[in-house]
Amino acid sequence: MAGMAEGTKHSIRYNFIMNTLIQGSSWLVPFLVRPFVSRTLLKPGMGRVQFSIGILYYFVLFATLGIPTYGIRECAQARKDPQRLQRSVREILCINLVTGLIAYVLYFAYVFSPLGAEYRTLLLVISPAIALNVINVDWLYKGLEDFRTIAVRNVIVKAVSAALILLLVRNASHEPVFAFLSIVSSYGVGLWNFAGAWGLLKRMGGAGEKGGETLRLHPAGHLRAILVFLGMSAATAVYTQLDIVMLGILTEDGTVGIYDAAAGVKVLLVAAVSALGAVLLPRVSALLQEGRKEEFYRISRKALFLVVGFGVCLMLAVILCRKPIILLVSGPDFAGADAVLGILALTVPLIGYTNITGMQMLVPLGRERTVLASEIAGAVCDFALNLLLIPRYGAAGAAVATVIAEAVVALVQTIGCRRELRAALF
Repeated sequence: MAGMAEGTKHSIRYNFIMNTLIQGSSWLVPFLVRPFVSRTLLKPGMGRVQFSIGILYYFVLFATLGIPTYGIRECAQARKDPQRLQRSVREILCINLVTGLIAYVLYFAYVFSPLGAEYRTLLLVISPAIALNVINVDWLYKGLEDFRTIAVRNVIVKAVSAALILLLVRNASHEPVFAFLSIVSSYGVGLWNFAGAWGLLKRMGGAGEKGGETLRLHPAGHLRAILVFLGMSAATAVYTQLDIVMLGILTEDGTVGIYDAAAGVKVLLVAAVSALGAVLLPRVSALLQEGRKEEFYRISRKALFLVVGFGVCLMLAVILCRKPIILLVSGPDFAGADAVLGILALTVPLIGYTNITGMQMLVPLGRERTVLASEIAGAVCDFALNLLLIPRYGAAGAAVATVIAEAVVALVQTIGCRRELRAALF
């Protein structure tokens, strides 16, 4: 197992290319099928589907806790110790299965309550997403820097899902079909990852057990750290997903559709600027574990210049070309989304910056509480501004609230890692 863990270690450039492929397939495929689907389901249909997925997201968030990020760090730090690695993976999976069951109980209680009545069919159709997220152990592969495996799987699943969407979504009554295939496209790779990891875990078991003695698992040892990561994920979800939910509550389906058309483009841009952070997390975690701080600062400096510079270029390009982008991606029925896209584009370099300061610098240093504080500040700001701006300005108001929330997150993280930034940049 030790050989496998070390054997999957590639250069940062190689891992970046593979993770760009993962992120790109996650958002590029939906982006490419959107021109067809938007013209088929129109604003109300797209709004209903995205509102339902926005509700589901919070239950998925609870089911996975903060494991997608925490698991990467744990596996990266333990990859030279096969016994610790296999024990950590099994313990984390145990926690995830329990929270997944609790999430399903809460989810179905919501679906069959009066609150879920209007969207019940869609909410039931997309419910497998919770299970697919629980068993998706891509954090194991990322912690071992095996980005190639999950990149190939993601591309295949996304391509098949896109083909099925184009074949099966033929008219406005096919909202449930599109909703289900969207979930398969986003989360279906979890089944494949789990199946592959099962064989991996069996091999790890043979290498990690001594004298046939079964490893003793202590899942509770992870809970304290995982809950901090859960708080980080929950706070982030407030100002990334709450816009859709609050627009659905405070306005009508058409307005949600307008916002989603712009947000769909923004998400693709964010995936591009965030690809490097996921690659660097396991690498810098291992560097800090080995006490190589100078190398940590050197990588951080390069990452900041690259990501922020790239983010600014993307932002300017989108602002200048926002009208033809919306017309191409969503069609004339989504007129007005171009203004929203112009506002949301301002978040791209901000998110790229906080992806480096938060996920690459603060989390590997064990200061995830600072990241949590920044995201709580952003979430509170976003919620308050949404209440103030959405009733008057609709989708544009939600976009302005998101930009300000991201700026608050960047400010708090800058204060929190000012010494590391000074060491990295100067």
